[in-house]
Amino acid sequence: MRLFARQKPRLRAQLKFFLRTEAVFGYRKTDMFKNAVHSICAAAGWKEPQADGQGRYAFSLEGGLDFTLSSPDGMRLLALAPLLVADDGLDIPIETLEEVLLTASARFARMRSVLSLEEDTGRLTLHAFFALRDAGDKKPVEFMEAFLNDLAFWKAQPALSARREQ
Repeated sequence: MRLFARQKPRLRAQLKFFLRTEAVFGYRKTDMFKNAVHSICAAAGWKEPQADGQGRYAFSLEGGLDFTLSSPDGMRLLALAPLLVADDGLDIPIETLEEVLLTASARFARMRSVLSLEEDTGRLTLHAFFALRDAGDKKPVEFMEAFLNDLAFWKAQPALSARREQ
C-alpha cells in the first residue's frame, strides 16, 4: 500500500507528460497531412481544394483522373480513386475481374498502390498509403506521381474502359 502511495506522484507526472505530448503530436499530425497536400498541390501547380467535413481533399484531373486524399491518423496519406462502379447494384462481370487480376498480378512488383473490390457497393478501387513521418516535402510528391501513374495505367485498361463506356 505504501509503495503505491510513493508511485502516485510519479504516475501523475507521467500521465501529464503523456497528455501534453499527445496534444502536441496530435496537432503536428494534422499539420503533417495538410503540409503534404500543400506540397503536392504546389509541385503540380494545382489549386489546393478545400477539405470536406471529414478532412478529405477531392481532386479531378484531366483524363478522368479523379481521386481523394485523406489521412486516417494524420501520420499517413491515403490516396483513393474509384476505377469502376457496378451498374444498378449488379456485380462486375467475372470476365472483367479476371482480366484486371491478370494485369494486376503482372504489375504487383512495380505497383505501390492496391486494387480492392468493395463487396457491398461493387466498386473497384485503387488506393495507396504513404507514411508522412520524416518524409520531407519531396517524398509526398514522388508518392503522388507514382499513384497517378498507376491510376492512369488502370484508367487506360481496355477491360475497365470498355465497361465504363457501357
